[in-house]
Amino acid sequence: MNSMPHTVGRTVAAWLLVGLTAQLSPLASSDSTGWGGVQPLSAQAVTPPRPPPPDTVSLEGVGYAEGPDGAPVKVAEFSDFACGFCRQFHETVYPDVWKKHIATGRIQWRYVPIVLGMNREGTASMFSHGIEGARAGYCAGDQGQFGKMRDYLFGTQAEWTAEDDPAQILARYADELDLDVPAFSACYDDPLTMQRIVRATQAAEALNVRATPSFWVVGLGPLQGVQPMATWDTIVERLGGGG
Repeated sequence: MNSMPHTVGRTVAAWLLVGLTAQLSPLASSDSTGWGGVQPLSAQAVTPPRPPPPDTVSLEGVGYAEGPDGAPVKVAEFSDFACGFCRQFHETVYPDVWKKHIATGRIQWRYVPIVLGMNREGTASMFSHGIEGARAGYCAGDQGQFGKMRDYLFGTQAEWTAEDDPAQILARYADELDLDVPAFSACYDDPLTMQRIVRATQAAEALNVRATPSFWVVGLGPLQGVQPMATWDTIVERLGGGG
């Protein structure tokens, strides 16, 4: 069985199936990346977000992509750096997905850092210091080191989430990753960084993401939980990327 994700509200079994009826909307002619607009899950599957979702949700410019734009399979992962199941997926499954399918050009994987259960004021979240972890991820991304910080945050999750204020330890991580620490710290405190976190989290909410990790596969729809390697092998085969 797949490990069940952390959830807010009901866990929806239908999310665990590949090939749901929810599909991506046709892409605008100006969008060459495949991330122009996606349709949210039906309202009957989960409690609808507030305000009601738009007809389509753009993921263009949201998150960090690995793999070529021309990959036959496109996956968006919505994940919280302070989430234990997100850490489990990235430590036990993602390395194999990267080696077999991303590095070989079969999948373009878009990691979208969100904060699960964030309040309207942006001052509290479901997991301890999820907001601070997202800040660190975005600010490392500004220096071209998002992937390294992502792996670092998951690898040290028990350490920084236990701090009363993790800002200092996160700056230490930036130094250990050879980032420009003053620039990292300025970004960390910048209100614009919080706006980016809010934008990504709102996009996830508009797609009715209520748990982490959650995934959206272009052409198939949503998945939830720590999906095993066999799931990704099947998806690549089904969408024509297995050659």
